[in-house]
Amino acid sequence: MDDGCTIRQAREEDYEEAARLIGQLQTLHARARPDLYRMPEEPLQRDVYADWLRQEDRFTYVVEDAAAEETSGQAPRLAAYVACRMESVPAGRALMSRRVLFVDDLVVDDERRGTGIGTELVEFVRKHARTVEADAVELNVAGFNEQAAAFYAALGFGVKSSRLEFETR
Repeated sequence: MDDGCTIRQAREEDYEEAARLIGQLQTLHARARPDLYRMPEEPLQRDVYADWLRQEDRFTYVVEDAAAEETSGQAPRLAAYVACRMESVPAGRALMSRRVLFVDDLVVDDERRGTGIGTELVEFVRKHARTVEADAVELNVAGFNEQAAAFYAALGFGVKSSRLEFETR
């Protein structure tokens, strides 16, 4: 990355910043669908985060903003965060077996959206998927999140399936 940012593996000392970014994502969901999502009190549990970092089938990366460190003199502020996991889908009656790199969370700091960081992070995830011999990269996008859906579509992602909802109350 040429804007003072670096993609690297997440570390335990990134917890506070990772939780801040996940909190932004959860707040977006809670504001759009308060009937489904809660405002984050603890967006990311420290022990869960630490456990993810130790699991061999999970891959967590951050985009470190060195420029923010230079101007503030503090620890590097994270510009983005992505957490992925390998899924092995066994062959079944109707499905072919495949290995999928599933993106659980990808969030770019509110202040850094539209700067190309998300595009570079998605490309990094795609390269990682090839490295671990995944057949595909998959993720979920909430129905209300048209901005994210358009972002991923522009990067070549297509809709695999849709989960529809009919409210009965």
